[in-house]
Amino acid sequence: MSDMIGARDESGHALDPAQVLLLGVEILDPVLVPRGFRFVAGATDTGSGGRFASGEYVRGDHRLELHFRHSLGLVRYHVGALSIGHREYMECLHSPDGGHRYPGFSADPLDGFRHLAYDLERFAADFTAGTGEQIRDCAGQAQPATGMKRLSRVERAAGRDRGPQDTPRVGGWRQILL
Repeated sequence: MSDMIGARDESGHALDPAQVLLLGVEILDPVLVPRGFRFVAGATDTGSGGRFASGEYVRGDHRLELHFRHSLGLVRYHVGALSIGHREYMECLHSPDGGHRYPGFSADPLDGFRHLAYDLERFAADFTAGTGEQIRDCAGQAQPATGMKRLSRVERAAGRDRGPQDTPRVGGWRQILL
């Protein structure tokens, strides 16, 4: 248990991602629950990379989306219909090396949650306790730099913005991505 604190049970067996996610929620609760957020468990399943678990903290139209597989992976902020990844949000608030800690790198999978809690407390007050205006501003700035427009274009080309009658039938994904 020395270098994998929180990742193994008393017998030394690796914990399921859902169990680790719930341990991470215990780390994040003191930051988010007093500000009106509640945790809602999401999907737990097995994908091509192994078992995973997800969930989100919710307060009104604010959501903090979390995904855990072997470590805390996707962390995404949502305010209404807008969303932004953690890295992009932190970089928008200050320079890329401006003191944020998540994701960090550690053998302890709970450190990702500790790093996120640190960032939430020090940099994300507008999201955790405010209106989310910074998320709105940052999401608009981050969109061109993160490939979100390309994804949107790919989705349009794949017909996700059309009815089934309008979906392209030829060319496959290679044509769509080029």
